[in-house]
Amino acid sequence: MGVSQLTALVEQELAEIAPWVESHSGRILLHSIDPERGIVVLDLLGACSECPLSFYTVTMGIETRLKQKTDRITKVIIKEV
Repeated sequence: MGVSQLTALVEQELAEIAPWVESHSGRILLHSIDPERGIVVLDLLGACSECPLSFYTVTMGIETRLKQKTDRITKVIIKEV
Protein backbone atom coordinates (compact mmCIF):
# COMPACT_ATOMS: atom_id res chain seq x y z
CA MET A 1 0.00 0.00 0.00
CA GLY A 2 1.53 3.28 -1.15
CA VAL A 3 1.29 6.70 0.46
CA SER A 4 -1.61 7.81 -1.74
CA GLN A 5 -3.55 4.63 -0.91
CA LEU A 6 -2.82 5.10 2.79
CA THR A 7 -4.00 8.70 2.60
CA ALA A 8 -7.17 7.61 0.81
CA LEU A 9 -7.85 4.98 3.48
CA VAL A 10 -7.51 7.52 6.30
CA GLU A 11 -9.66 10.07 4.46
CA GLN A 12 -12.33 7.40 3.88
CA GLU A 13 -12.43 6.46 7.57
CA LEU A 14 -12.66 10.13 8.59
CA ALA A 15 -15.50 10.64 6.09
CA GLU A 16 -17.38 7.67 7.57
CA ILE A 17 -17.27 9.08 11.10
CA ALA A 18 -17.77 12.71 10.02
CA PRO A 19 -21.56 12.76 10.59
CA TRP A 20 -21.12 11.58 14.18
CA VAL A 21 -18.27 14.04 14.85
CA GLU A 22 -20.22 16.91 13.26
CA SER A 23 -23.27 16.07 15.38
CA HIS A 24 -21.08 17.00 18.36
CA SER A 25 -20.03 20.30 16.69
CA GLY A 26 -16.57 19.00 15.87
CA ARG A 27 -14.41 18.17 12.91
CA ILE A 28 -11.41 15.87 12.44
CA LEU A 29 -9.01 16.37 9.54
CA LEU A 30 -5.94 14.52 8.35
CA HIS A 31 -2.89 16.68 9.05
CA SER A 32 -0.12 14.32 7.91
CA ILE A 33 1.05 10.74 7.57
CA ASP A 34 4.55 9.46 8.24
CA PRO A 35 4.45 6.32 6.06
CA GLU A 36 7.84 5.04 7.24
CA ARG A 37 6.85 5.08 10.92
CA GLY A 38 3.15 4.44 10.30
CA ILE A 39 2.03 7.50 12.23
CA VAL A 40 -1.12 9.42 11.32
CA VAL A 41 -1.48 12.96 12.69
CA LEU A 42 -4.97 14.44 12.97
CA ASP A 43 -6.22 18.01 13.45
CA LEU A 44 -9.14 18.32 15.86
CA LEU A 45 -11.36 21.34 15.26
CA GLY A 46 -14.44 22.83 16.86
CA ALA A 47 -15.73 21.04 19.93
CA CYS A 48 -13.26 18.20 19.34
CA SER A 49 -10.32 20.48 20.14
CA GLU A 50 -11.67 21.07 23.66
CA CYS A 51 -13.26 17.69 24.33
CA PRO A 52 -11.74 15.71 27.21
CA LEU A 53 -12.80 12.48 25.46
CA SER A 54 -11.12 13.24 22.12
CA PHE A 55 -8.12 11.09 23.07
CA TYR A 56 -10.43 8.08 23.34
CA THR A 57 -12.17 8.89 20.06
CA VAL A 58 -8.81 8.98 18.33
CA THR A 59 -7.13 5.97 19.97
CA MET A 60 -10.00 3.59 20.64
CA GLY A 61 -12.05 4.65 17.64
CA ILE A 62 -10.09 5.95 14.68
CA GLU A 63 -6.77 4.22 15.43
CA THR A 64 -8.46 0.87 16.06
CA ARG A 65 -10.49 1.11 12.85
CA LEU A 66 -7.42 1.99 10.77
CA LYS A 67 -5.29 -0.78 12.28
CA GLN A 68 -8.00 -3.28 11.38
CA LYS A 69 -7.73 -2.19 7.74
CA THR A 70 -3.93 -2.10 7.36
CA ASP A 71 -0.79 -3.03 9.24
CA ARG A 72 0.94 0.06 7.81
CA ILE A 73 -0.52 2.25 10.56
CA THR A 74 1.07 1.93 13.98
CA LYS A 75 -0.26 4.99 15.78
CA VAL A 76 -2.74 7.83 15.40
CA ILE A 77 -2.00 11.04 17.28
CA ILE A 78 -3.50 14.49 17.71
CA LYS A 79 -1.55 17.43 16.29
CA GLU A 80 -0.04 19.58 19.00
CA VAL A 81 -1.20 23.18 18.88
